[in-house]
Amino acid sequence: MIITCESCGTRFRFDVTAVEGGREGIWLRCSRCRHVFYRTLAPPGAEGRQGLGPAAPEGPPPSGDPLPEAKGPLKRRLSPWRVGAAVLLALFLFAGAVAFLNPPLVEEALRGFKALQTPVSGEKQLPGEKASVVVRDLRQRLVNNPVMGTIRVVEGMAVNTADVPLTRIKVAAELYDAVDTRVREAVAYCGNLLSDEELQTMTEEQILRELAVPQGTDVNAERVNAGAAVPFMIVFFLEPPGVVKTLVYPLQAERVLP
Repeated sequence: MIITCESCGTRFRFDVTAVEGGREGIWLRCSRCRHVFYRTLAPPGAEGRQGLGPAAPEGPPPSGDPLPEAKGPLKRRLSPWRVGAAVLLALFLFAGAVAFLNPPLVEEALRGFKALQTPVSGEKQLPGEKASVVVRDLRQRLVNNPVMGTIRVVEGMAVNTADVPLTRIKVAAELYDAVDTRVREAVAYCGNLLSDEELQTMTEEQILRELAVPQGTDVNAERVNAGAAVPFMIVFFLEPPGVVKTLVYPLQAERVLP
């Protein structure tokens, strides 16, 4: 049965089966505040019901053997919404501490989030042999270079849709602001790729030189057969603020001579 201390209000679970039969009540001592009080025993089947029972005996509790103690206060179960609120509060406080102690890290994370949100498309097509090249699987991300700062990396695949092999495939990318004005343009030959470690340690000149090899240094792009695809990478340096769109398109392609 559940009993409540009259002094401190602590609720306990008490085993009435340990009490000798026939007794209407029992003197108890609270294990928390040590208050002694008399508790009427509920009849079988009446556990948890509140009501008037036999009055407590007059005078102090009997002396002699130690009084039984009401032990083991009931544990309150935390509701799921309380646990969730506590977790969210802890995450909010942690994020606030990180933002206060390391503002550059927060700024870099926001720039990375914006880069992921910036749409990249390959809708622009030009006439000539380069019209036979289609750019697909476009994606972009930001990489931090300790010397040059944050650089934007645009990647994808150039697919030869012509009936003949192509070579010297060059791809261009343009950055646009909120008023649809082109603010930056960059180009690269297909087949040239750089790792994150290289992007973080190389200079701008070194990166541009690696991306300007017509035949490709990492993937052979000297002969791209009909229906085949070759990867490419384009890098932007000193990007102006306010970029909202990236446009990628084939800029050059030549037929392989017989």
